Amino acid sequence: MRELEELEQQLARLAARAAGKREEVARLRESIAAVKRGGLPPARTDAILAVLRRSGSAMSPKEIVTALRDGGRDDELRSVTATLNHLLGQKRVLRQGRGRYLAV
Repeated sequence: MRELEELEQQLARLAARAAGKREEVARLRESIAAVKRGGLPPARTDAILAVLRRSGSAMSPKEIVTALRDGGRDDELRSVTATLNHLLGQKRVLRQGRGRYLAV
């Protein structure tokens, strides 16, 4: 009886984990579809990187916010700035001069 309970608990944990993975796959598919349509990915970090890559030149946070809004997003300047600092720490963007960022 104890073994059955442990197996049921394990099954519940695996089911929850599988559901999380299914959600992750759905988000990735949504991102891919958005990019293929010429739009921006739903995740802020991915959207910022997409804007910087499309630009091909260094951009300020305000320019990035404008490009994000043109793409249908409503990100705030402080969120974009915080995300840029995060991406800078991950070495996914470079700072080109004061307040200008470029995708790596």
